[in-house]
Amino acid sequence: MGPHDIPEVKKLLRMCKIKQMERVAKRALSFETERQVVNYLRAQTRKILPDDPI
Repeated sequence: MGPHDIPEVKKLLRMCKIKQMERVAKRALSFETERQVVNYLRAQTRKILPDDPI
């Protein structure tokens, strides 16, 4: 992730509710590998921003 990603991250965060982000964070912390976390977060992002490339 670099500085060019900041606008997209801000867009994503503005579209979410805090409770939703807390659930996602809690679930992400339950995974054992980095790959599992990345795959889960990509899937969650696609649900919120289905037309944007990830």
